[in-house]
Amino acid sequence: MIVPWSQEWAEPVRELLRACLGPDTMQLDGELWRWQYELNPWAGGSVPVGVFGDEPEALGMLGRIPVRLATPSGELDAAWGIDVQVHPDFQNAGIGGLLISDWDAATAVSLSLGVTDMAFEVFLASGRTHVGDVPVYKRLISWDKLVEPRLGTGLTALIVEKLLGSWGARTLDRSAHTPGLAWETPEEIGPEFDALWERAAPRLGLAARRDAAYLDWRFRRYPQDVFDVFAVRRGGELVGWAVTTLGRRGGKLIGFLADVLWTDEASLAFALAFATYELEARGADVVECLASHPAVGRTLRRMGFWRRPTRTRLLYKANRPEAEAALADARRLERWHVTYADSDALTVILHEGG
Repeated sequence: MIVPWSQEWAEPVRELLRACLGPDTMQLDGELWRWQYELNPWAGGSVPVGVFGDEPEALGMLGRIPVRLATPSGELDAAWGIDVQVHPDFQNAGIGGLLISDWDAATAVSLSLGVTDMAFEVFLASGRTHVGDVPVYKRLISWDKLVEPRLGTGLTALIVEKLLGSWGARTLDRSAHTPGLAWETPEEIGPEFDALWERAAPRLGLAARRDAAYLDWRFRRYPQDVFDVFAVRRGGELVGWAVTTLGRRGGKLIGFLADVLWTDEASLAFALAFATYELEARGADVVECLASHPAVGRTLRRMGFWRRPTRTRLLYKANRPEAEAALADARRLERWHVTYADSDALTVILHEGG
């Protein structure tokens, strides 16, 4: 039986997570759970987790991250699906399918990003559309630190990336010194960020609403103080922002361009350039950005970032007639604005060291 999460299911769900993921999994972090499920401004005060319960045991769970999905015809209720778990003793018993059906019934649009091979097949069978794999853009910073481990394996590709970085340095520097634009750390995320979203949204196509409430929750209220939010201003007016963080992967310090919002090409280029310089100043060996929007990709490539394919699959399912109409053009990846902010990949890296 599928039931909504309530406090009485807290310990059974923890036991389920231990059985599926082990005693040290980050999903057992109480602060992370509270931020992810309880503080989300679009959760409406509830905990958006479906539990397959056979009292007193929890045999399966599926978490949801509610968002407002902006489309050309208006906003829709939507939810990213995460943390799909089924007890090892009850695999292939149909529990996963029931949890997915419960998720679909609860929201107008079901969204998935970066799913495993097994989940990918299940999601396709449940009627989801695979939009494409979101690419990542990378720029090398510490050449000496990176080249030695790659000698004899992929050295040619590494040299190409280094040359691209050198070629893009002029564009990077020019963008970071665009006349009339200034860079600051905002003291608070207030109404001007709502106004910026309203101006920026029409150029994004399909994107989770990135207003003040979302920005404050996603980055300022994160359990760890690891994200830096930077505002871009023109004559005192907010015209864009970028978010950065640092994480370790394979012994290297990776600088992440976690998210970006812009009103025009100049503010986008300025935000990405200054964010890159900021991460370089903090010691990043590589700077990378997960991005589906073509404007972000074009700008990063001009700055010497190397486009790399990933297995970060983007899928969606329209569950109501109004959603089907609004998502008529959603099958093309370039219609979406998806970044690391929409993925739980950074959460894994920041909590488990990659």
